[in-house]
Amino acid sequence: FILVAIHGLARLAKLGVNDVKWLNGFGRFTGYLSHLMILFVLVNAVFGYDGWYNDRWKAVGRTPFIPQYSELQSYLLANTSVNDVILSSNEISFVINAISGRKAVAFRRGHVDPFSTLDDREIAAAIILYGSSQEEKIRLIKEYNISYLYYDINWVHSEWELDSKGQVAGSFDPLAVFDTPENRRVLEVNGVHYTPQRTWLDPSMRGGYFKKVDILFIDASNYKPRDDAIWKEDLDKLIQPIWKNNDGSAVLYKFTV
Repeated sequence: FILVAIHGLARLAKLGVNDVKWLNGFGRFTGYLSHLMILFVLVNAVFGYDGWYNDRWKAVGRTPFIPQYSELQSYLLANTSVNDVILSSNEISFVINAISGRKAVAFRRGHVDPFSTLDDREIAAAIILYGSSQEEKIRLIKEYNISYLYYDINWVHSEWELDSKGQVAGSFDPLAVFDTPENRRVLEVNGVHYTPQRTWLDPSMRGGYFKKVDILFIDASNYKPRDDAIWKEDLDKLIQPIWKNNDGSAVLYKFTV
């Protein structure tokens, strides 16, 4: 906007008021100034290119997919609809949506509409995966029109930071909701364990600049780890495997309800 204004004044001085010497001088001055500013912008762009190009996330964007996600992408694009809904962890759901456009139940908090009902969806995901009522699981699967459940070996690491002994040492991006009496009640009624904590909601938005809030983490004690699964065993009755990647580290299940 500054450059446009300067050019406009320069043209006015040259074309409309040539008989006023001081305005002519002003026009020449603004013309020189605009050229200097353009030169400054170009020089800054040239010298700043390396920093822009080597930015952490731009480098990540140029990195090829790991095989399990490139194989999953090929399968989803060829065999599912863009409106199909897939259940997984927050971070893995984030990946699935990015590589296929398929819809997700849970998602990274910082990448959704702040006015969305994400708490309801996070609770639904927690109940389906770890809840005690089979009837409630089936009701929520139908309510959210969930077609698939995806699991891979990154699930635990996508939610928790582990120490050298494999024990939980901190959170990354587990299922989580705001700490309210109603959220506590719903989780407790459905037998889902949680841990209250005052912390940040999004793993990429942490530090003094961001506000901490009271949240309920869906606890790692809910896990029932076994081959190709981490959810409560009764969910196995509602799904069947339909795809595995080449090394068996990732499985896509289809809901049968």
